[in-house]
Amino acid sequence: MKIIVDAMGGDNAPEAIVRGGVLAAKQFEEDIVLVGQEERLRAVLKADGAENVPHLSIVHASELVDMHDDPATVLRKKPDSSMAVALKMVQKGEGDAIVSAGRCWRARPYFANGSKASAGGRLHRSCRVQAVRCCW
Repeated sequence: MKIIVDAMGGDNAPEAIVRGGVLAAKQFEEDIVLVGQEERLRAVLKADGAENVPHLSIVHASELVDMHDDPATVLRKKPDSSMAVALKMVQKGEGDAIVSAGRCWRARPYFANGSKASAGGRLHRSCRVQAVRCCW
């Protein structure tokens, strides 16, 4: 299974997300793709001595989604954000599931074969990834 991770989403991103991706790649031996600003992601990997972890790769996304961005329009306004790039990858079949720790949107895993990981939420109309809006 190839899991696409929005490495720039969440309060402690990218450090905490990258470290979690490294642990998952080592422990589960599944392909983990970190999506985000490549220089920042590589800097975290270098600082942690994890530059050559098997099953871990990076896909560059230049834009950031911040707290002030409207979740309903951010995919259109920032098409090269880590979340938008990750969603496009799953839509194209380049990954099997997506995970994001972003504050406003949480993507439930959606598998390339069309099955949903869990009930609830709805499929995003343009990318077909099950998304649930969070407000906390």
